[in-house]
Amino acid sequence: MLLSRVPSPLSLFTNSSSRRILSSKLALSPCSAYRPPCQPSTFNLLFKRSIYQTKSPSRSAFHACRPSFTRRFHSSLSPNPEVHLSPPIISKHLFLVAGLVFTIVIVGGYTRLTESGLSITEWNLVSGVLPPLTPEDWEAEFAKYRATPEFKLLNHGIGLEEFKKIFFWEWAHRLMGRVIGLSFLLPIPIFLRFGLIRTKKTGMSLVGIGSLIGLQGALGWYMVQSGLDQEELDQRDGVPRVSQYRLAAHLLMAFAVYSACIRLAGGLWRDWTLAVDRRPLFHHLNRHKILSALESIQILHNKLPTRARFSINALTALIFLTAASGGFVAGLDAGLVYNTYPKMGERWVPPLSELFSDLYTNRGKSNLAITSGEEEEEGRRPYLDLSWMRNMFENPTTVQFNHRILGSLTFLSSISWAVFIEKNKNLLPRSTLNMSRLVALVASNQLALGIATLVYLVPTSVALLHQANSLLLLSVSLFAGLTLRRPSALALKSFYKYQAQALVKPPQKIQLP
Repeated sequence: MLLSRVPSPLSLFTNSSSRRILSSKLALSPCSAYRPPCQPSTFNLLFKRSIYQTKSPSRSAFHACRPSFTRRFHSSLSPNPEVHLSPPIISKHLFLVAGLVFTIVIVGGYTRLTESGLSITEWNLVSGVLPPLTPEDWEAEFAKYRATPEFKLLNHGIGLEEFKKIFFWEWAHRLMGRVIGLSFLLPIPIFLRFGLIRTKKTGMSLVGIGSLIGLQGALGWYMVQSGLDQEELDQRDGVPRVSQYRLAAHLLMAFAVYSACIRLAGGLWRDWTLAVDRRPLFHHLNRHKILSALESIQILHNKLPTRARFSINALTALIFLTAASGGFVAGLDAGLVYNTYPKMGERWVPPLSELFSDLYTNRGKSNLAITSGEEEEEGRRPYLDLSWMRNMFENPTTVQFNHRILGSLTFLSSISWAVFIEKNKNLLPRSTLNMSRLVALVASNQLALGIATLVYLVPTSVALLHQANSLLLLSVSLFAGLTLRRPSALALKSFYKYQAQALVKPPQKIQLP
């Protein structure tokens, strides 16, 4: 008897009348011991068990009539082929860590804006988890703070209650750093135990991210020390604050950890989605998804997506550079120098004598000057003097000017990239077009927040939004780059092996005896 093609094999599992008809037909066949199939479970699919559950006495009977019945209920392809890709749990773990890093950047920004970063004078990795709990503990901490240069020069009028407020934000910032470290490290042994880290590249990337997190903690304490040592303050301008070099490095390290988590998590997720999530149990039901994936793969291997991918990577690097200059602005309080826009005072460009002031050059004492032995003995000027570069990092006027230039360049580059994607939207993935529009929107918002921060003399709320939006701009640029990312070789191999084959093997008609 020749049956017509069954449009949905799942209906055989849910329709009771179909199950009774199938059972009656099987009872008349030589394989009458075969039990009707049950609905496949996630557990069976996950551990590579057959979707057919049979009793052990009828197993030989089932194999005897397997060619007659198996193609009716599943593809001739393996329902769960071996794929050497890390599962989505790794990506979810990294996205969680990235979210925590985003939060700690905001908390750190508020800690800096409220000048709370120097309220804790010691680094106790274990005992510092808990804040002071008794009045005696609070008095001891306050006594340590009264010995710091910041209290003697700036905050000598605050009492214990005001000290508790600034102490809380620095304590919360350090506590979140510990939480991030534990959140990243604790699941790693579990992943290794169950073999979820399946490629060497993924393992090395996780080691690199863990190293960056540990280095970030050490760099944070190294930064705080620069504001507690009176000798280091005397070598600078004497103002009790952390070194702008270490502050910018601390901020960039946080951006680097965040970017590494997003790129690795997004790449693993896209590879798994291509190779595994679209792997159909009944391939003719997901035929359109396979065709769509094939089209996307072909698009991403053209020249235009390569150009777009290179340009978005360059834009991401520019965002990093602009964020670094913002760290120098924050470290020097350079946002309070000129509070007009677009001009700086009454000029478009400040005088050169102000941009490259001898006050910050420190000729003869600069380690940027290369001298010979004879010149050093005779006291002549060095033959290669680079001491003027100190103005780029220590002169508040020059630092603000640099940040204005880089911020404007980032905004114009974001708009230009969005226009480029819009013009070539028919040759690029739809997701890239959506992300390009989002990049332009967030960049415009960032420019507006920067101007508001400058004009209104750096209010805490607006400045904090400006810092958070900079990380948001980095996020959308990273996700835009992921839309143009080519699948890995393992993902392509799995896709072509188990997905593309399904396109040439349509479901067959079933002949029952």
